[in-house]
Amino acid sequence: MVRGALYRFCCRCLSQSPGSHFPEGKTWPLFVKEMRLERYHTNPETNALEMLDEMLESDRETYSLAEYSRLLTRLVRCKKYDDAIKTCQRLQLNGLALDSIALSILMNCYCSINRAGYGLGVLGVILKMGHEMDVVMYSSLIRGLCGAGGLEEAKWLFAEMKRRGVRPNVVTYSSLIHGLSQAREFAESKVMLAEMKENDVSPNVITYNGFVHGLCQAGKLEEAKHLFCEMRNIGVLPNMRTYSSFIDGLCSIGNWKEAKVILCQMIINGITPNLIAYTSIFHGFCIVGQWEEAKGILRDMKIHGCLPDLVTYNSIIYGLSKAGKWDEVQDIIREMKTREISLDIFTYNIMIYGFLQRGSLDAAVSVFDLLKKKGVSPDVYSYNTMIHGHFKCGKGEQAKSLMSEMKRKGISPDVVTYNTMIHGLFHTGNVEEAKSLVCEMKRKGFLLDAVTYNTMIHGLFYAGKFEEAKAIIDEMKSKDMTVNAFNYNTIISGLLKCGDWEEAKRLVCEMKSKGISPDVATYSTMIHGLFHAGNIEEAKGLVCEMKSSGISFNVFTYNTLIHGFCNGGNWEEAKSTFFEMMEHGIPPDAITYSVLVSALIKDGKELETNQMLEFMNERGEIPATVSYDTLMHGFGMDGKSPVPKHPSTMCASL
Repeated sequence: MVRGALYRFCCRCLSQSPGSHFPEGKTWPLFVKEMRLERYHTNPETNALEMLDEMLESDRETYSLAEYSRLLTRLVRCKKYDDAIKTCQRLQLNGLALDSIALSILMNCYCSINRAGYGLGVLGVILKMGHEMDVVMYSSLIRGLCGAGGLEEAKWLFAEMKRRGVRPNVVTYSSLIHGLSQAREFAESKVMLAEMKENDVSPNVITYNGFVHGLCQAGKLEEAKHLFCEMRNIGVLPNMRTYSSFIDGLCSIGNWKEAKVILCQMIINGITPNLIAYTSIFHGFCIVGQWEEAKGILRDMKIHGCLPDLVTYNSIIYGLSKAGKWDEVQDIIREMKTREISLDIFTYNIMIYGFLQRGSLDAAVSVFDLLKKKGVSPDVYSYNTMIHGHFKCGKGEQAKSLMSEMKRKGISPDVVTYNTMIHGLFHTGNVEEAKSLVCEMKRKGFLLDAVTYNTMIHGLFYAGKFEEAKAIIDEMKSKDMTVNAFNYNTIISGLLKCGDWEEAKRLVCEMKSKGISPDVATYSTMIHGLFHAGNIEEAKGLVCEMKSSGISFNVFTYNTLIHGFCNGGNWEEAKSTFFEMMEHGIPPDAITYSVLVSALIKDGKELETNQMLEFMNERGEIPATVSYDTLMHGFGMDGKSPVPKHPSTMCASL
């Protein structure tokens, strides 16, 4: 405002000076007007609102609405949407009615800052004033609505514009396809793309990018590849956004090899990867533990002049801490400090999580203490991760202390905190404390989710409180909660544990009636229960059902079958199942061998026992402690020992 007043004072002085001269053909008012407008248009740093004040307060000339619109257009080009909105508001306060151009600019500004609701309000004003909406206005509003999550309103507006005879253009279609794809309504996206082509509106790279990005985010990589081929076939060349979407999508499903191929294709096609593309693939390598590959990507980044930012550094630290490379983490932190990139809470949380994933609780505690010393306040995620880590390492008391600490510091526990605590307390046998926390959740207004109920049901069954567990199941059903296969499996396992076989079978039927297909865990749990109850034929029937449904067995399924057959004295079927397991590429684990060795010794099959030990030896398998104990006990009882009796000697022989 001071600068504006000084400017006006100078103008008055010049106007009163008898020696004032202006460019030929320019009157004083026109000269000042043009000088003011030029000053803003040639210098974006000029404060637009101060400029507007000068224009509105001028008593020497009157500016037309078109000249104010020039100012608005300039603001929009500089992406100063808030200033443009304030300019429109000031114009209206000064009695200037906005025309259709200014209103269109105002609507576009609201849409650009995710305030599409206000944009709809401007639409109402435009229609009320009798102005016609053109394709630019409709497209702007549809884009804004899609960006703000108002997809249904965008679809209605799209239908309305066609009803009014306004032909959608490439921007309209691209905006709507992007919105539909983000909402994972891919069938409608395909319909929209087909309609676009039928109406002779050529899709461009932005159109395809919106669709491809949505498919990649949803993990539908094959469909995205098909679309990628289609765009190339019609001469639409993929750009940085297209490749980045593919790389991010492939990395999110752990397909880092193909992601690397896409990166190479990108470079071959003359597109230098940006920071987002590099960070996506780097993070993908870190997730799957391919640290050497990740370091190669980091080198390529620096060669191409693409320096890591905080997000990239966070990915690096995640990978290193997960791999237990503490010295290299320290090197990265020093590099960040050299480049004056400060560690944030997210960086510290990644380090804590990485160390806990590796089982290094002490290192995680050191980082947690360090962040507090550095003046960084732990957030709810920091505490949740640390609580989970302590319970995982059997340190329940420290986990409880952490929850008390976060409450003292004013950090409110969230549903994840409570679920982690409840699970940990049940697992450590503190049933009453776990139930008390559930009551606290309800008191504080938290809605119990499927995870909470699942944890409670499993914990109560595990603690032998069958009636309480069944009451929780009834409560869960009464709330019409969405129950998935995992929830059903927990309940079925608990029912079998308390011997309620009929109810377990009824739940499997209920699953099927609700369109929830029983998975490998469901069948394995049921088979285990049937074997335990002595219903071998019924268990074999479920095995046939699994195979006919195309459900692949896992090591737990095979172990359950082998254990069941061995217990029933069906050695030939147990042996057949073992070889089937091998044929399907499922490696036996310590439990498999222990069950087999135990059954063989129990039946006095010394020759088969020796053959099994030789087989284990050939595969480089070392018998577990259980297997040793079984061997020593079994052969010791008979006074025979076809294998060395001392464990250390046995190891040497195997």
